[in-house]
Amino acid sequence: MKIFEKAGVEGKWRAWVPVYNALILAKLGDFSPWVYLGVAVASGVLTNIPVIGWLLGLVGLAAAVLIGYRVGLKFGLDWPYLLLWLIPGLGTLIWLGILAFGSASWNPNIPPAPWANSFLADKTVWNGVPVQPGQQVAPAPAAGYGAPAGYAPPA
Repeated sequence: MKIFEKAGVEGKWRAWVPVYNALILAKLGDFSPWVYLGVAVASGVLTNIPVIGWLLGLVGLAAAVLIGYRVGLKFGLDWPYLLLWLIPGLGTLIWLGILAFGSASWNPNIPPAPWANSFLADKTVWNGVPVQPGQQVAPAPAAGYGAPAGYAPPA
């Protein structure tokens, strides 16, 4: 919750929704939340297939490491702190605690991710979740209903 507050995510409730919080963290890490969700679901569903499930699990782990690395960079932490995240259980909690309660502030103005021009790039826009600088965003639709262009109402 504190990490989301520092990053400018509106609504503390977002941190407590199990899958949604991982998607927002992926978005904060400049990674497509939809690709991350697809990899997580595919590895969960196909986990019983001997080779494919194991490989998809490694793909999910690699995506999580990329997300963690980018979020850490935005907090001003270099890659050695990510080694804490790789320790199952307690290491992840320590890493999250350093991000949440440390003195580092959120700085989204870091160089673009190497995957910024691929299908892994974050292009989603959600209300209450900040758009990262340099992200290509489609314009939001106008609020309310307006008459279609070229339509003249009857007299």
